[in-house]
Amino acid sequence: MQTHNAVDTPNALLLEEANLHNLKTLWHAYGSKLVHTQNGLTLWQNTGWPHRAWFDRNEPHPSPNTPRNSNGELIAAIQQLPKGTVLPLYPHLLHISPVAAALAKCTFNGPAFMQQAMVLALENFKPNTKGYPRELSFKTVTTQPSLNAWCAVASAAFGYKVATANAQLLLKQPNALLILAYKNSVPVATALVLLTGHTAGIHQVGVLPTQQGQGWAKAIMQFVLSYAVQQKARHVVLQASAAGEPLYKRLGFNSQFLIKNTVLS
Repeated sequence: MQTHNAVDTPNALLLEEANLHNLKTLWHAYGSKLVHTQNGLTLWQNTGWPHRAWFDRNEPHPSPNTPRNSNGELIAAIQQLPKGTVLPLYPHLLHISPVAAALAKCTFNGPAFMQQAMVLALENFKPNTKGYPRELSFKTVTTQPSLNAWCAVASAAFGYKVATANAQLLLKQPNALLILAYKNSVPVATALVLLTGHTAGIHQVGVLPTQQGQGWAKAIMQFVLSYAVQQKARHVVLQASAAGEPLYKRLGFNSQFLIKNTVLS
């Protein structure tokens, strides 16, 4: 019987890094700017939606002996981020001593929400051979009207506004694909695929509240996973909410690490 606990293989750390790299690549694609850099660390933030701030490592092992004045600059850079900025925290980040020390000096409203990083080896994926419901079809977003529909469905599904201007930047990314699921020609579900190397990241899987519970999330996931196979991806990664995690486990995804999303106050 297959288990879905944390991945425990020799390349587990590489797969975790691949998940984070894919996620950060998506944030950069939405529009980003450099906030601060020091000692192999860079702090970035989105120029608008989705209002994330995150760290990158420019060296494999940033020196733990960061001068105190440099850490003071890092603290100031974090504190000067706009209120409401979401700063995702995860084990890899908190193991970097300058970052952990700086975060201890900052004030947050508390965790906004938790996400479970997950991975699926596509060699274990069993494609959908039964077909999809007759009333359901899938289309790639390529036009302004379809992008507007994608953002409207995603906004309703997640309960926050998905900014069209930022999502539009993804249409210029050759490795990004936005997908709309239609039920009898009415858009009901969304998904986003971002390819980074041999990794396919799945994001923004959402279903209209009035259409939930009908299997549309599973159907669009099966469609997206089949697309990842066609693109020769080896692994699929995502960050699951508590609501979505059971579906992903049923599809064969394994847990990697937790992401604690905090809000700067």
